Amino acid sequence: MSQPSICPYCHLPQTFTPKPSDPPGETYCPNCGEPMRWGPQAAVRPPTVLWLGDDRLLHGAGVAVLERLGYRVRVA
Repeated sequence: MSQPSICPYCHLPQTFTPKPSDPPGETYCPNCGEPMRWGPQAAVRPPTVLWLGDDRLLHGAGVAVLERLGYRVRVA
């Protein structure tokens, strides 16, 4: 049975047929080769924000707001 999905890495729509050799709920994107989860195990990765700055006050407030909105924040 074909499963429509969007690759979380290359963001291209894919239609694939799971192979018996694939782990349950996982197959690989034919475009970029990254693993794609499907079915009830599929989890959407939140968007990632890279925070660059040296102002501690702005950093504390900004990161907290972004995380509350569902972003994954990385600080450098």
